[in-house]
Formats: sequence, C-alpha cells, structure tokens
Amino acid sequence: PANVFDFQPNVSIVPDIILSQSKGSFKLEVNKSQIPKFKFNKELYSLIKKKKLLNREKENLIKWVKSGKLLLSSIKNRGITLEKVTNEIVKFQQDFFKKGINYFYPLTQKDIAKKTGFHESTISRCTNNKYIETPNGVYELKYFFSRGIDVKDKAKLLSNKIIKNKILNIIKKENNNIMSDRHIVFKLKKKGINIARRTVSKYRKLMSIPSSHKRKKQF
Repeated sequence: PANVFDFQPNVSIVPDIILSQSKGSFKLEVNKSQIPKFKFNKELYSLIKKKKLLNREKENLIKWVKSGKLLLSSIKNRGITLEKVTNEIVKFQQDFFKKGINYFYPLTQKDIAKKTGFHESTISRCTNNKYIETPNGVYELKYFFSRGIDVKDKAKLLSNKIIKNKILNIIKKENNNIMSDRHIVFKLKKKGINIARRTVSKYRKLMSIPSSHKRKKQF
C-alpha cells in the first residue's frame, strides 16, 4: 500500500560499447550517442578576434579557446582509451563470449594496464560505470575483472566467477538432499577445485544463497 510514497522508476542501461560477433570474429564500436557533442565555432571566434578588444578580454579569449580545445581533446581521448581497454578485455575473455561462463578467465586491471600501457588508475576510471552490449547480454566492464583461485592443476588459476557458478549449480541440484558448505567443498574437490569452507560460505553469501539450515527449513 505504501508503494505510492516510494516510487522508483525502472532505469534502462545504455551501453557505452557495442560488441558484435560475425563468423567467430568480434567487432567493437563505441556508442557515439553516449559521448557529449561539442563544436568549436570558428566563425564566432574569427568575428570576436576582429573586434577591438582590451588586453584583459584578449587574455580571456585565449584562455577560453585553450580550455575549449582541451575539452574536445579530452573527450576524443576518452573514447580512444575506452575502446583500447575494452578491446584488450574482449581479446582476453573471448572464450567466455563464445562458450560461456566455464571459460571465464582470471583478469586484473593490472593485466590490462600492462597490455595498453595505461596506468591502473586510468583502467579503473575508464571502466567505472561503463557498460558493454554483447550477444550474451549487457555487462558492466568491471564484471570482466576477477581474481584467480588455485586449483588442482597448479599451472593455472580458475576465475572466482567460475567457482561461484559451480557452487550455484551444486546447490540448484540439491532437491531434498541439502548440502552443508563442507559438503560443497568435498564436491568441488572431486572436480579438482581445492578451496576452504569459509570461501564457499563467502561466495554463497555474495550470491544471496541462504545457509544449509535455512534451505532445509525452506524445503
């Protein structure tokens, strides 16, 4: 009954980058509708320059022109930076786009910084609140960063997103045989994934999955 006092409209996400796939290859395109449009008015600038100006006015004009050109350059560079960073992310996670979550690899902002030559802080700012539209749906760019977990094969790391997905799938198949976090650890170990019970508990809570005790009650 109180919904009328707390109305929250649905907010649709407009992607900053659009990823399309054709015959196994990917194509990236910056969504230009999301980039602010500014134009340097050369005619007006020439008109003002022809007028008799005080020294103070001339100094202000020079300052405004420099400021305007810097703004235009910054907007252009921001688009170039976003495209470069996203391109490296897509190249690294292309198996995920082709085959799904089981092919999601650990990736850090530091990895992308090394590939692009940008500072880590630039990668962080560039991907913050930025979204990409893909054939599999719309994702925040930060979604593609995840730390790695040691598995049985010490030569490789497994993304924590894959671990979460495996935990979720185990719990989905429970039926009336509700499993504790310790039991889930055992199930994962059989799949070659060695993680602590507290890690399973942490990931379960992050996915808003109740404890085994609460799941038994719900069942």
